[in-house]
Amino acid sequence: MTPFSENLKNARKAKNMTQLDLASKLFVTKQAVSKWELGKGYPDPETLPLISEILEISIDELMGKIMDKIDNKKINLEKARLKKKFILLVSFLGIFIFTSLMLFLLFTSRAYQGYKKINQIESIVNVYLPIRGKLETYDYNTWSKYDAFISISEMGYIVFTKAKEIELFEEDLKANPYWNNLASNLDEIIPYQASIYTSVCDYYMVYNIDLDEYNQLPSNSGKYNYIFLCYQKENNRLIYFKYQMPFYRGGE
Repeated sequence: MTPFSENLKNARKAKNMTQLDLASKLFVTKQAVSKWELGKGYPDPETLPLISEILEISIDELMGKIMDKIDNKKINLEKARLKKKFILLVSFLGIFIFTSLMLFLLFTSRAYQGYKKINQIESIVNVYLPIRGKLETYDYNTWSKYDAFISISEMGYIVFTKAKEIELFEEDLKANPYWNNLASNLDEIIPYQASIYTSVCDYYMVYNIDLDEYNQLPSNSGKYNYIFLCYQKENNRLIYFKYQMPFYRGGE
């Protein structure tokens, strides 16, 4: 049990009173209050009710129970803090797990993989493409059932939807020497499955990944990897193919 001296001091401080303030209300000297708080004496029995009234605590609390209540309050506060920390920790873990799951689903989704493929093509071919709208991509292990010598690994298309982006892109189509509005001279390096789109597109590009060449027939025979791009202005749609195709130079 906490002694009277500490109870008196704590109760006085809780009321924001100095020893002199309390002494003046009790009609005693400051030294008397100081002596009580140092445990060197006690007030007269008739003074206790007045102290109780001024400090707004019961005599029982003043004589020993006040600190028991404070201790209990501290324990309860500590329990509340621990409970709050536990709730925050559980909430944080829940948010972390949920976010991780959503990111996992996002990064493994077909749409993400499709955008990743388009970004790779944009980087390889070194062309600017507008912000993507509708997107479809497809993977093929082989298209040898159509042609035993040609292997198409990917194809897909993007429909652009941002008007300003489309305007800038189409301006680049006209000025960029890599884009061609005629594909007839490239038939030898465009597979049939891709060439059927040339009749419905306005601009074309054939990029030889191995030789880093645009819209050119290889100077030597060989089997080369290509990216074929085909843009339809009417539908704001870009069609692409990735494939491997042999080329035979006459006389070799």
